[in-house]
Amino acid sequence: LKAQPLQLKSAPIFFVNSALTSESNIILPSISNFEIALSEFKEKTSLFIGDPSIENLSKIRDFWLNCFLKWQHIEMF
Repeated sequence: LKAQPLQLKSAPIFFVNSALTSESNIILPSISNFEIALSEFKEKTSLFIGDPSIENLSKIRDFWLNCFLKWQHIEMF
C-alpha cells in the first residue's frame, strides 16, 4: 500500500465572531478580571519581599496561578 496525499479544495472560510469580540460581552470583562488578578499578585509579591515566609510564598503561588489562568482567557484577543 502506498499512501496518497490528501487532496483538499481550498475554499474561503468566513467566521463571524461578533458575539465573541463584542467588547461588552467577553473581552473587556476578561481584561478587567486579569488586571485585578495582576494587581493582587503584585500586592502579594510586595508582601513576600517584605516578609519572606512560607505562608506568603504559598499566597504568591496561588495568586500567580490565578493570574496565569486569567491571562489564558485573554491571550487569544
